[in-house]
Amino acid sequence: MATRFLVATLFFILPLTALAVSSAPPRVRSSGSPPLHDMTGQPVVTTLPAKRAVIFPRILRNYLAIDQGPDHILAATPSYVREIQRTLLGKAYPNLSRIGSAVTLGDSVIPAGPEQLLLLKPDAVFTWSWFADGLAAAGLPVIELNVDFRDAEASDLAAWRLMAAVTEQNPRAVALLARARQAEESLHPDLPPATAAKRPTVLYAFANGRDGLHALVGDHNLPSAIEHAGGTDAAASLLRGQLDLEQLLQMNPDVIFLDWSSGSHRTPSELYAEPALSSLSAVQHRRIYILPQGGAGMDNVNERPLLERWMAELFYPKDMSRKFRQDFKDTYRDVYHYAVSDDALDAAIHLKENLTSAGFDRFLRPATKP
Repeated sequence: MATRFLVATLFFILPLTALAVSSAPPRVRSSGSPPLHDMTGQPVVTTLPAKRAVIFPRILRNYLAIDQGPDHILAATPSYVREIQRTLLGKAYPNLSRIGSAVTLGDSVIPAGPEQLLLLKPDAVFTWSWFADGLAAAGLPVIELNVDFRDAEASDLAAWRLMAAVTEQNPRAVALLARARQAEESLHPDLPPATAAKRPTVLYAFANGRDGLHALVGDHNLPSAIEHAGGTDAAASLLRGQLDLEQLLQMNPDVIFLDWSSGSHRTPSELYAEPALSSLSAVQHRRIYILPQGGAGMDNVNERPLLERWMAELFYPKDMSRKFRQDFKDTYRDVYHYAVSDDALDAAIHLKENLTSAGFDRFLRPATKP
């Protein structure tokens, strides 16, 4: 299994001010053999392992796992740091507050310019290739990430390997990837054959009081997780996210997953009480669930198998073994060296809010099962 990163949305690209190369910190070609190149084919010309990294893209969770914490991260996009601090991953790495704020244009991943970065004297600057030219022209040690939208999984795996090389944590990165693959493969024996059961159609969305449901399409990594867990993405053919009532009723998903990371915190109970939604299959069968939070979205290589198991246990409750809670604790123990308490796990899976939905009592801690 390859990691799947949430790809940055392109709002606009502003020209970046280039400073004279002579004002930049010295750039030393990697001593690695063979030579290391970033995802655009440019050579990585910095000392390795990186000890003063600046990270703009949404790769922070994976970087933390590979490099075993934030000690070598000088600065990162502030919104991503805050996002992780609010989650279990923030508890696993309480020293995240040491990470400085990488200056961006608004609340985006677009670097504001090279001036402040030059003052920080980083030894690695991870950025999307679309925003790299001005930083590279200033002489900064830019490491460009890219994505092939035709094969995002291959791009994600390339980014994972690049981070491993830059941190010189290749053995750990290989071990983590192998662990994730094994966890994902362990799901397959429990899943019913595709021909033996109707695959549920699944809508991944956020909900708010003004606009109803907004399907998350094109800018997220859940479709493949839904597929691996035995479901079908109900929004696969959509070109835009906003759903009017007629579209939603026509789609009529079997399951709805609510994303609370957008800031919208409507609960399944609130949607069940909406008269306009009463004819939906997901409402009639009470199959609306808030996605687990985990390490800020659970779309990283280490937690992705957990998310897929959580989904599969809800899709096929009669076929799937009850392994999610223990797998969750084992993952945090093995990967992050952090012991997750039952209370913390309950909060991460939004147990209180989700218990109003069908089958969610399977995720109760063993001591409190009826």
